[in-house]
Amino acid sequence: MKKESEKVLKRIAKLICKHDTTSEIYNSRGKRIKTWIYQSENRFSWTAGLFILAVNEIIKTKK
Repeated sequence: MKKESEKVLKRIAKLICKHDTTSEIYNSRGKRIKTWIYQSENRFSWTAGLFILAVNEIIKTKK
């Protein structure tokens, strides 16, 4: 599932660049979750850390 993982990570990277931040939760269309009950947090370090970890795992498997 390496190819699928790379596609997802590229899509997430584009979202991070587009919004210039990481959000807590995105929907399937790449939009931040925002309802009348709940709004996704911006500059969410957990999301940023998991993104970096995922990229690192893909890089390690390519070696």
